[in-house]
Amino acid sequence: MTSTLDKPVLKLDLIPTALLVLALGVAAQFIGPLINGINGVVVALILGLLVVNVGGDRIELDDQVPTFLLKRALKFAVILLGAGIDLGSIADVGLKAVGITAVAVVMAMSISWFLGRSLGLVNRSAILIGVGTAICGASAIAAVAPVLKAKKEEVGLALATVFSFNAIALLAYPLIGAALGLTQVEFGSWAGIGVHDTASAVATGFAFGPEAGEFATLVKLERTLFLLPLLAIAVAVVRREDGGEADGGSTLRDNFPWFIVGFAVLATANTLGWLGDIGGFLNDAAKLIIVFVVVAVGLTLRLSKVASIGKPLFYTGFAASLAVGAFALAAIVGLGVG
Repeated sequence: MTSTLDKPVLKLDLIPTALLVLALGVAAQFIGPLINGINGVVVALILGLLVVNVGGDRIELDDQVPTFLLKRALKFAVILLGAGIDLGSIADVGLKAVGITAVAVVMAMSISWFLGRSLGLVNRSAILIGVGTAICGASAIAAVAPVLKAKKEEVGLALATVFSFNAIALLAYPLIGAALGLTQVEFGSWAGIGVHDTASAVATGFAFGPEAGEFATLVKLERTLFLLPLLAIAVAVVRREDGGEADGGSTLRDNFPWFIVGFAVLATANTLGWLGDIGGFLNDAAKLIIVFVVVAVGLTLRLSKVASIGKPLFYTGFAASLAVGAFALAAIVGLGVG
């Protein structure tokens, strides 16, 4: 029988949850400038984490608001960020980042597979951690899970693992970047390659500075495109093992990151000088939306769920994340990116 103490003492429906997110985002915008070395993005994450974790599982929010922000609003913000990008000035960084990203993807998949299997993970869990670490976090896991016919529990644990490292990176990367004296371009490139989820990678970049945020967005979108060949490989493998049951066409089509096209269109328009002053306005609007998206990131990360992650899964995710982050940083500095 369920105890009264197990039930949430604070349950917010759609509108109260939306108002809470709005209040936390506005508060983050005001508090950030008051603390030296911290901006609104970092404050937004901390406030979101505090709200859902101080009260433990006895606080329940409406899932529709965080889901909308992370799946819809974030993509809209990424499109608008294109209005502040000059493709001509970042072409060299983008080309170098593609090569580093390709190596990082192979590294993350290899470490996750071999270490995960040696620690006793089943094939599906090892692959889910690999794609989540290598490509784009939750989006990659959600795209590959149906192809692998992964169980709900396996997907949930993989997501919890990736989200935990996203939160750690958002807080730790800016501190490391400042300690190492990284430039805005170096840090943005590092965040784009080393941080898993799109929301967290973009937010981590902006936590360091506006220029770093724009470079993190560009590099992260390049990295996201690696999901397509990875999906094609997964579909081919499953089709071979299951006698042709995988639906490769719909899988690839449904998971193509179409918002990247919008980002490219606005970036091209801005590079050609077609947007004028409106480009700056759209770019500022995108940065404001990202603050609210980061609040949603904090609200969806319950420490109680993170604590439930099994040691093999946690060790595998940690090793892959650490290796990719360290390699990306060394390569970016070594190649003189930016």
